[in-house]
Amino acid sequence: MLGLILPVFALVVTGWVLRGLKYISESMADDLLDFSMYIGMPILLANSFATAYFSRIWDWKFIGVWGIVVFGLMLIYIYIGAVIAKKPFHHVAVKSFAHCCGANLTTFGLAFIFAIFGRETMLPAALTWAVILLIYAFMHAWCEYKTGKNVTMERCLKHFAKVFFNPAMIGAIIGVLYSLTGFGIANGVERYLRLFEWAAVVTALVSFGALCDFTSFTRGLRAQFWPLVWKLAVMPAVVLWACVSFEVSAVWAVAGILIAGMPAAFHSAWLADDFAKGKASTDVHDFLSVSMIAGLVTLYFWMFILNHFYPTVFAHAGRLY
Repeated sequence: MLGLILPVFALVVTGWVLRGLKYISESMADDLLDFSMYIGMPILLANSFATAYFSRIWDWKFIGVWGIVVFGLMLIYIYIGAVIAKKPFHHVAVKSFAHCCGANLTTFGLAFIFAIFGRETMLPAALTWAVILLIYAFMHAWCEYKTGKNVTMERCLKHFAKVFFNPAMIGAIIGVLYSLTGFGIANGVERYLRLFEWAAVVTALVSFGALCDFTSFTRGLRAQFWPLVWKLAVMPAVVLWACVSFEVSAVWAVAGILIAGMPAAFHSAWLADDFAKGKASTDVHDFLSVSMIAGLVTLYFWMFILNHFYPTVFAHAGRLY
């Protein structure tokens, strides 16, 4: 078990150490992250979907369970904050996305899951990410409506296209379309693509570690402690309960639970910049920074918990490439 997960965490620590020794600057870490986001991850997702049978891509039980649980908890969060506590709706809505739904996938999560469990987990990871993007687009439109902006179908579609059709998701769509053809991928081509995949994984994890800021972590930990408990402990626990209760397939369940417990997504900061000003926006940005480091700690423990519930997935981890 340790031999499976420690090398992945070691890559993140390596990035942090190299940044501390000034072998990696912040701009270099950003460039590495751009390579992973705009080149490596699209290839990883395209190859994962293209080499899968089209009938295996969709697991509607998992998508329904994950989406309903996460979106339902977001609505409860908003009701408690905006209706019962009477706080500004857009402030509560922005925080609900950061604390319940947003998961740092393109810059960390996809690389983390692939490095440990391999290609088969890319299918649930990508579909979960699509659900997150749909929720983000819905929350953006809802916040626009509640703040008095003129929300038209054209504006909603433009925003949907902006957040959904990014390079990584386009790669996944290309892979899905290719899987429909039933054609395979030549060995030489597949080996070429796999080199890009591992380059994306290494650069994503190393750059993520290089961008971790312990100064921000120590400064914001006390103020963000309970939101962190909710995002990194309660959310994955509820998703775990739902997956076990509804007998979601093991590989899909593991991916979904880990995604629920990932550090917060940068989409959270985008929502905060658009709709939450002052302290609410600062809180979301602080939560984003603190969750990057706290999420690494909690993910480490979630791996042992999930190994207890889904031992077969861990027994085959590393052999699913």
